[in-house]
Amino acid sequence: MEHALYQMTGDDALCAGGNEYENKNNHAFHDGEWYDRFHQHSWPEVFYSRIGDPTIYDDYTHITIVRNPWDTLVSYYWFCMGDLNNVYVENPQQFVVNENDTTALIKQKFEFIMTGATKYHDDPVGHELGIENDLASPFIYISMTNSRFLDDKIDRYLRHENLTHDYNQLCKDLDIDSIDLPRHKSNFRKLDLHYSEYFGDELKEEVKYYFGDYIEKFGYEFEKC
Repeated sequence: MEHALYQMTGDDALCAGGNEYENKNNHAFHDGEWYDRFHQHSWPEVFYSRIGDPTIYDDYTHITIVRNPWDTLVSYYWFCMGDLNNVYVENPQQFVVNENDTTALIKQKFEFIMTGATKYHDDPVGHELGIENDLASPFIYISMTNSRFLDDKIDRYLRHENLTHDYNQLCKDLDIDSIDLPRHKSNFRKLDLHYSEYFGDELKEEVKYYFGDYIEKFGYEFEKC
């Protein structure tokens, strides 16, 4: 979504996105070094704290994307398993879900990774959350990050589950051309399983608690495959 909208912008655009494309005007120079002002999941508070004059964006449309939190956690599990060097457990390969696993083993592997202690000292989002010197589970990390996007500055939430439709409607409303949405980070999830197959009853209820405000705002439910 960001990549698609980014292609409609001019040279003065400010993009705080991922590494799949060059960021416009995201770089700053300090103490003899270049650095990125924004990480790719910058929420409004981070963004507005790092621009010179926040009022210049008062008449802009502020847009972000939401996703079913149970599905979000499964997506993040597969992202973590895509680079096992970042999984802080002994022999992390044993926790990769595969097609021969029983239903119980899938749930066990998933829960172990998502609720286990993880380090975030090299993670820019972890620094923004204030957990760079602590151990925290990926489950808590994602819930803390998602909650930062429940912000009154955001005018429009698009749904991941209905992304193409919502994107096309957005372009129509903004009177800009739409393009075919690029696909990034689509190769991490190795099995085509419904997100519900990863959750035991206890972890399912934990999501309801820790993502409560998010679930209430967007009406998400835990759906069976």
